[in-house]
Amino acid sequence: MTLLKQQAKSEWVSVLVWGLLIGGWLLFMVVLYGYLRDSELMRSFQEMLAKMPPAMAVLYGSKSGFISVNGWLQSYAFGSWLSIPMVIFTGLFVADLVTREIDRRTMEFVLSLPISRTRLLISRWVGLVLALLLLHLIQLVAVLIGVRAIGESISLGRYLVAELNSVLLYLALGDVFLLISLFINDYGPCLSTIMGLGLGLFFFHVATDSATGALKAVRDALPFAHLNAAQIITQGEVPVGDMALLAAIAAVALLISIYVFDRKQIAV
Repeated sequence: MTLLKQQAKSEWVSVLVWGLLIGGWLLFMVVLYGYLRDSELMRSFQEMLAKMPPAMAVLYGSKSGFISVNGWLQSYAFGSWLSIPMVIFTGLFVADLVTREIDRRTMEFVLSLPISRTRLLISRWVGLVLALLLLHLIQLVAVLIGVRAIGESISLGRYLVAELNSVLLYLALGDVFLLISLFINDYGPCLSTIMGLGLGLFFFHVATDSATGALKAVRDALPFAHLNAAQIITQGEVPVGDMALLAAIAAVALLISIYVFDRKQIAV
């Protein structure tokens, strides 16, 4: 608990700033929908999206359309654009968990504490979980405030499930990032590697939206393919299988990370 409190003190300002930035963006997008919903601008926007290449149009959520506030929100509150800042946040947070300590040569002091390496890593991992939960809570509150402001109504249950789906996605990515980071002792190369991997997988997922055959199979295996905001929000379906798979990826990556960290040789 002490380690978790120390981590919270060093990270809470950063997490709160990220949360406010993301929450502010979502609040703006909800209010923007209220302004556009009955205007010619919305129809013009739809026509412009219809002419875009599929790989570009998917970034704007045009596949599901904006005929309702739910269609708009699943595109902009839980869709592709939000993945970019979330991947960046997760990569930055994970790179700080172990690699920055090693790079700064402060890991010797941390390891001298009367605590096992397993407990140390788990306490850092719990910090990641709490940070993701806080970001998604701020995200949900911003959406609720915006929806109320424009006189719309949404299903809170559906949005809670969508938030859980999103938390599991970035937790799975975060745990994979953590495992990779344990093999890289320099902060710069570590951050570049995990950020490049996360954003690379995201843009590959977007670019292969219309893929078929083997390429589609590869796309469907990516973590981003298991974020189903549209299915949850607009149809009310719960993607239990996708969420279970993301949880399994997170659990396996964490267990391997614990094994690797427990045996890692750390130069001091």
